[in-house]
Amino acid sequence: MVTAANQSEIIAKVVDRGADMAAIKTVIEQLAYVVIDVTAEDGECAGWMREQTRAIGLSLGDRLCLATAQRLKAAVLTADRPWLAMAQPLGLDIRCIRPDSH
Repeated sequence: MVTAANQSEIIAKVVDRGADMAAIKTVIEQLAYVVIDVTAEDGECAGWMREQTRAIGLSLGDRLCLATAQRLKAAVLTADRPWLAMAQPLGLDIRCIRPDSH
């Protein structure tokens, strides 16, 4: 699952790297994830997370991802190792998908 907010970030990052719309759509289709809505509750929770997550530089999109995972009681997969520090304080199962060598 990916929130609609994070879907926007995924597309923007790939656009920044120069990919065209057809290529982006192909990659998204191949990943086969489900896009879910962000709720007002998620937005409020993400706002309250600001103070806890400021030190590791989490964006609004990052916090919305974490808030939505809290609501759904879902594991969070990330390539950003600093997120692991937020697992215990936020009561989340956060897993880094990036190999230790990176």
